[in-house]
Amino acid sequence: MHRQTKLEEDTRNYLSTKLQHLSPLKRKADAAATTVIPLTTTHGGRPMHVQILPCASSKPLEGLTAKQKRRRTLSAELHQAIVQAPPPPIPPPLPLKLSPRETMTFAQLSGQQTHRALRAMRSFLAAKGINFLCTDHALRAAEQELHLPLHVESTHPVAFRLTDLTAPLTLMLTALHAKGQLAAHREDRATLSLQLQLDKGTELTKGLLKVINVQGHVHQTHILPVFHYVGEENYARIAALQKPLLQQLEEYALPPALTQHFTFTLKVLSADTKALQTTLGLSESSSSAYPCPFCLIPSAELRSPAGVTSEYPLRNSLQHGIDHLELCAKRGGDPSFAKEHHSCKQPPPFMYGLPGMKRNIVIALPVLHISIGLATKLLKLVRSLAPNAIAFTQLLADRRLSFYKHHGETLLGPQVHRLLGEEPPLYLQVLEAVREVRTRDTFLRAGKIIVTQTIHYPRLLELFQLFAACYKLYTADRFLSPAEIPSLTGLCRSFGAKFVEYYRWESVTPKLHMLAVEIPRFARMHRTVGLYSEQAIESMHAEVNRLMRDYAGMGDTLDKHKLVFQALCRKHCPAIPAFDPPRRLCSVCEEPLAHNKDIHTACQLIKRHK
Repeated sequence: MHRQTKLEEDTRNYLSTKLQHLSPLKRKADAAATTVIPLTTTHGGRPMHVQILPCASSKPLEGLTAKQKRRRTLSAELHQAIVQAPPPPIPPPLPLKLSPRETMTFAQLSGQQTHRALRAMRSFLAAKGINFLCTDHALRAAEQELHLPLHVESTHPVAFRLTDLTAPLTLMLTALHAKGQLAAHREDRATLSLQLQLDKGTELTKGLLKVINVQGHVHQTHILPVFHYVGEENYARIAALQKPLLQQLEEYALPPALTQHFTFTLKVLSADTKALQTTLGLSESSSSAYPCPFCLIPSAELRSPAGVTSEYPLRNSLQHGIDHLELCAKRGGDPSFAKEHHSCKQPPPFMYGLPGMKRNIVIALPVLHISIGLATKLLKLVRSLAPNAIAFTQLLADRRLSFYKHHGETLLGPQVHRLLGEEPPLYLQVLEAVREVRTRDTFLRAGKIIVTQTIHYPRLLELFQLFAACYKLYTADRFLSPAEIPSLTGLCRSFGAKFVEYYRWESVTPKLHMLAVEIPRFARMHRTVGLYSEQAIESMHAEVNRLMRDYAGMGDTLDKHKLVFQALCRKHCPAIPAFDPPRRLCSVCEEPLAHNKDIHTACQLIKRHK
């Protein structure tokens, strides 16, 4: 595109007139100086080709000094250096476009990427001439197909729950059955186990539904988020969200393809100790008059040496209702007097503790939190006996067992597994800090002063060995054999009794009571403990936190929490195949490198000899 002003046109005419009177050499030099130099630039985002006309000197070439001639030569070379060829044309888009659902399936974008990330990816690919991602309108339309109907409570606190639980549950069970991943347990073939888990994360209290009867790698497609709300665990809020969902589960009819495999649905509730106390309407404290959410053991008896292994009657919704009625009749429902009525300050939200009833809900044990609490207690006991607390803290840090500061110095689930489950056991290295430690005790017996010396290493080693043996059995995600259940009972009771015998000054917590009494009793009743662990809801906290960061630009609004919940549902939607990245293969045997270290050691030797 040539842009010529009147001044440029007059200059050209003047130079052309002069060329007719100059010598051939001068005519050649001036013609080179007035050559049009093309340049490609952009204007408004579109390529535009312009031409730069060098300004010719009015002096003849013979009248220029050497310095001026040198400047003219450098200017001409510079003009030649900036000459650019036009860029190649942008290739046309690919003629074949994927459907919105297939496009989202490709990169597993549904639930794993936000709209902002999708638009950035689409813009980048489009700039490269790759029309792989669909338009924003088509993408939103595809997401709308996967959205589940929600019941929204916009009043404070903001709460969401699925309007109809049965439709996504049927889709989940059908998809698992079609892939051969839904299987009846060998010990309980006719029962389909559905587990409801709830817990509070950083900001949100969440609930999910999990199908227990699965096998193989299901990629979390057996998990369905059912509700979440902003705020702390609250009895009234949880009851209002759970009640319609539990009613739908009670009336739920299995798909025809599954009726020949399952005839009974078992409903299980799992949460940590505080969440269980809140959900059931009990006093939320480990120091209440009846701190155990599973049985009616008094606090004074629970903390006594003799009561650590004592079995008391289990709680049930019938006794719970009677206690609450008596509280209302005698004390006007004042929660401060709940200690006189088995710590029942609210009515039972559902039927539990009555195995013969059809609508009964089984209250599962907080397996993960029991393990974390007791492992932390043992490590703190070792730290109190270590001669150098700073050196012991560094020892834990070197083995990645440092206490988590945000919850009053506690361990995390993976740390407990490393401490107890590795081979050789990691607790052997931890106990090296107290191998030579001895303490001297002085007490009075029959009028005589007796001095004793205690070596703590063998005692602590015995406690860790008992706890590791218990941990291996009660965390197993399977049904226990008839021989393993009595073994688990003996190990748990022995751990509780030995702990109280060796270290009487240590407090007996409800979690120690649960390990010594409630875990063996639950295993005898249901033949498993680890199948009903609450780990799924704990792992969901990280997913929700990532989504909250992705949508942080929206502020703390209703739409933000709604999009987070919808993205979480898409994350676990069984209609979207899970993304399984290709694995690296060995160049010798062409087998996957992961989890085959011993086999590929020989392959490396063969490769070196070649």
